[in-house]
Amino acid sequence: MNFPRGGGTYEYAGRMLSPWAGFMAGWLFLGAKTTSAAATAIGFGAYAGSMTRMPPLAISLALVTAITMLNLFRLAGAGALNLVLVMAAMGSLVTFVTAGWGTVARDNLVPFAPNGVYGVPSAAALLFVAYAGYGRVATLGEEIREPRRNIPRAVMLSLAGAAVLYGLVSFVAIGSIGAPAFAQAAVKGAPLEEATRHAAVKAALAVGAAAALGAVFLNLMLGLSRMAFAMARGKDLPAPLSKVNAASSPVFAVALLVALGNIVRLVSISAFTILVYYGLTNLSALCLKREHRFVHPFVPGFGLVFCAALAASVPAQHLVIGAGLLAAGMIWSLTWRRSKAVSD
Repeated sequence: MNFPRGGGTYEYAGRMLSPWAGFMAGWLFLGAKTTSAAATAIGFGAYAGSMTRMPPLAISLALVTAITMLNLFRLAGAGALNLVLVMAAMGSLVTFVTAGWGTVARDNLVPFAPNGVYGVPSAAALLFVAYAGYGRVATLGEEIREPRRNIPRAVMLSLAGAAVLYGLVSFVAIGSIGAPAFAQAAVKGAPLEEATRHAAVKAALAVGAAAALGAVFLNLMLGLSRMAFAMARGKDLPAPLSKVNAASSPVFAVALLVALGNIVRLVSISAFTILVYYGLTNLSALCLKREHRFVHPFVPGFGLVFCAALAASVPAQHLVIGAGLLAAGMIWSLTWRRSKAVSD
């Protein structure tokens, strides 16, 4: 089996399960990444706003506009820009860990689960969004040399690196101010600034966090455009979207969510939809023939159960909105295919 040409689970689920399952995978991807992009832009505005006197919302919308224009010019220079942003972000996080290590207090780490056992999967569901970026590698299957060999390597390396860095940052942040204070700061969109007492580190964090969020937003918009392209090519979305640029990404939807959205709500909705999406990914992997598998069927089987459990742990009010997105996808699929059948 060839590596998917750009649609990732959208194409695999369509082959392994059914065309309808493929459509729902693509639809969930668009919903999850649109809300993630909006949350990322809001976070960028919060950190960048702390360094300037500009309103955070204006900065967030400026980011949406700037990245859209960059993508419209076929990503000219985007690779170099992304590398610079990632290096700046990693440098600021390493600075934060180094400077804050000595401020960690054991009392701030006790109890391990301040909101009880149920709080662990609920937090893990939201945290899953932070790891889901590795999927952007798979959606760029057409642009990568030897994708069957290089994409699995890139996925494993990116996950391992992110896990180590996130673990160190979380340990220092919570160990410095405690879980309750960190949670309150997270709602405001700039939690790490509250976890350091050093003015120089605060400034470095603001720069690094803004750089990191800018890089994430760039990659999210790229992934959205590639998925919309793949779905339009598969005749599940209007044909004009089958162009590889920012015109095929839901730019206006992202901007609207930035203007009206709440970062915690957006992340929760994104978490639910992306977990269902990866549930379909694992289900598709279970249906692969033996010669096409990379791992034992136990791995995707465990992943399927884990995704379902985490999706069910999303706060109820946000889970309802995520279910609404699923229903909207079903309605679109039925009406679009019926209209296509009539026109054909």
